[in-house]
Amino acid sequence: MDATLLNSLFDQVLQLRNDVVNQAVSTLENPIYKNQEHSARRLNLAHYLALRSDDLRPLQQALSELSISSLTHSESHVLANLQGVLDLLAELTHQDYKPEPAQSEQTASITLEANTQEIFGGHPPHRKARIMATLPTQAAWDHDLIPALLQQGVNCFRVNCAHDNAEIWLKMVKRIRAAEQKHNLHCKIMFDLAGHKLRTNPVVQGKAVRRIKTQKDAVGSLVQYGQLCFYPEEINPEDINCISPLVPLPGRIHKALKPADCFFFKDARGKRRVIKLLEKNPDHSWQALSEQSCYITPGLTFDWQRIDKKGHLKNLDQFTLPKFKGEEAEIRVFKGDALILSAEQKYCRPPLYNDQGKLESPVVLSIAVPEVIQQLKVGHSIWVDDGKLGCVVERVTDNSAHLRVTIAGSGGVKIRSDKGVNFPDTALDLPPLTEKDLQDLDFICEHGDIVAFSFVQRLTDMFALQQELIKRNRKNLPVVAKIETRLGVKNLDQILLGAVDQQPIGVMIARGDLAIEIGSVKMAEIQEDILCLCEAAQVPVIWATQVLETLNKTGVISRPEITDAAMSVRAECVMLNKGAYLPETVKVLDSILQNMEPRQQKHQFYLNQWSL
Repeated sequence: MDATLLNSLFDQVLQLRNDVVNQAVSTLENPIYKNQEHSARRLNLAHYLALRSDDLRPLQQALSELSISSLTHSESHVLANLQGVLDLLAELTHQDYKPEPAQSEQTASITLEANTQEIFGGHPPHRKARIMATLPTQAAWDHDLIPALLQQGVNCFRVNCAHDNAEIWLKMVKRIRAAEQKHNLHCKIMFDLAGHKLRTNPVVQGKAVRRIKTQKDAVGSLVQYGQLCFYPEEINPEDINCISPLVPLPGRIHKALKPADCFFFKDARGKRRVIKLLEKNPDHSWQALSEQSCYITPGLTFDWQRIDKKGHLKNLDQFTLPKFKGEEAEIRVFKGDALILSAEQKYCRPPLYNDQGKLESPVVLSIAVPEVIQQLKVGHSIWVDDGKLGCVVERVTDNSAHLRVTIAGSGGVKIRSDKGVNFPDTALDLPPLTEKDLQDLDFICEHGDIVAFSFVQRLTDMFALQQELIKRNRKNLPVVAKIETRLGVKNLDQILLGAVDQQPIGVMIARGDLAIEIGSVKMAEIQEDILCLCEAAQVPVIWATQVLETLNKTGVISRPEITDAAMSVRAECVMLNKGAYLPETVKVLDSILQNMEPRQQKHQFYLNQWSL
């Protein structure tokens, strides 16, 4: 080997090592980390931030060409890696160099696993990555769902505080604890704070009526039955995966239904009609058919009948249909359309036209946090419904922002209620915790194992939550910081450095909102950086949003989603959303993680024997 080159490399790595140490000391002297001791993982994180502050690719390539460590996999043990390279170069150049004690890769791995266990509990014997499942409302009543999920491999349940209420959450908790005891399986419960509801307000609704339509051919013969789905009134209809009109039933009736049961009634027009139950759907709704078109409204009287063993219809009960909401008005916008983002309107509404058909007022988009509007600037972008609709701010007034649609599909975008609204160009100045969050924390501190903190953007947000937990005597309740905004990504280093030793902490990569905030093209790069940063701090990561979503919602496997799920093995926990095929999806994910773990851990790929 060229002695001059080796000596040069030794000097470069030694200078790099000294720069990393000095820069880390400077970073940790920041007043925002006041009165905190420098633990091994905080020091390593500071070292890693210093290491990544310069472009090291020329040095890495030179080291790699000499078959010396390229520094690539040093996230968890930065100083030990640098000093190991220096020790090797010192031997080759006959220089006197004695490496100082530093956190080893093995120690870092043990620390990360200990932190992961403290938050998510122990891992099953066949895999290290934990599986988290989001519970739908029906989990509070369904006797079979939670035990099935536990037996398929769920290690942690997520309860979304943006939905339902404390009464329903308590029923879920009791079912989880009972299932744990019965099946001798253990799991954690994570409650996800709703945060500021940056979502569309309800869309103006029509009359509460469900029109069940049949189809007939040219001579009037029936070619397609009218279809509808019945669900228990306690359930959120958003949890029902059915394209047919949805009609609620009293819970006591719904749980006793059987195939071929019939409902006899007079519809809203006084017409006598019959609806027959066909089969139970995976989400526990009932598919039903009608031979005649009918109009169903709340308060109709239904006679429930069943065919007995002798083939005769037997009356079982008579009941009244519960209340339900009307269908949302059709609001569709196209590229180039004008919109008004309103702080006064409580509902999203269609455009208004005068008697001559001339537009008087464009579509009004109403949001649940109207104070955001005053923080907008001309030119800021706004995205709605997971990025389906893109707009730009053209003008801001006291109570509204005037927008122009810049992105919409060829068929336009339908405005729906309760859809996410993102403001990627706006550094929103909102309190970290809402009044609802503070109320929900009372319940969480009594019944939860983990609290997920939505829209974490600054270290001061974490401090605010810590103070609320201290007030409730749950100082050490594990916190998962959800990173879902551009500002949250920018400040993640400070968030980790300042909070990592205060209490058990994890990070959720909320890939849905984050992709909209930073752009889908940039998402892959940012995702990798978050994984690296958290590994440097020995902080467990939740890989979230749309994992195996097609399988979960429809029961059909999507090949691209299988690849995405395979990459999730680098995280300590993988989260699934609620879906009609959730138990089946857990089973598939369990198999994927089990097969992938022998091949990859974090950013280290293992050369196991070919499986081809």
